[in-house]
Amino acid sequence: MIIFVIVFLIIFLSAISSGFRSCSSGGGTEVIISDVTTSTVEREKLADGLATFDEYYLDELDWIYDENELYSGMKTFYDETGVAPFLYLTDNIDGDYDPDEDTIETALNDFYDEHFDDEGHLLVLFMEDEDGYWQRYYIVGSAAKAVMDDEACEILMDFLDAYYYSDLEDEEYFSTVFEKTAERIMSITSSDSSDNSSSSSTVFVAVVIVVVVIVVVWMVVRYMRKRQRTQV
Repeated sequence: MIIFVIVFLIIFLSAISSGFRSCSSGGGTEVIISDVTTSTVEREKLADGLATFDEYYLDELDWIYDENELYSGMKTFYDETGVAPFLYLTDNIDGDYDPDEDTIETALNDFYDEHFDDEGHLLVLFMEDEDGYWQRYYIVGSAAKAVMDDEACEILMDFLDAYYYSDLEDEEYFSTVFEKTAERIMSITSSDSSDNSSSSSTVFVAVVIVVVVIVVVWMVVRYMRKRQRTQV
């Protein structure tokens, strides 16, 4: 009987723990940091003077109300990487609400040439229509590619995905994405954990499982002994 209970508890609790996903919360909604690409490259900050950080966003969606909040994360990105970020929010490209990738690439290149005089910028395009369908794209200046390589850009895209469904306000969402991206790409991700909260949560779950199993087994053993004494 005791062995049966122990086996049942182990299987049951293991099923619960296997369905648990470690996350860092940006509010009430889970943000799965473990899904973000790890950084495997040691990168150096872009040399001073290769990019100027003055204008940093264009909002055609009327999402940005707190400029200081947005500025905070994007300035952190610039300070850490030397690359000047620019965020472009819109729902269309020259009146086209469903542009193909070639149209978007051409538009981004034209936008870059018209707005920036250096090759140290990272231009991020975030498109969302009235139905909530969203897309994100980027283009990187030739100098900025020394920092924003393919892996670094993938990390940026992953953070945009990871925090999109959080409870962050729009300004805080983009600010957090740029700040977290800078933090990750400018260091090599630890192999034992991509996020401190992930390892802490895993340890907590393991401890809870062990304690529950010990308590239940003790109660069953105590019950069985009492029952044997009664029968005698």
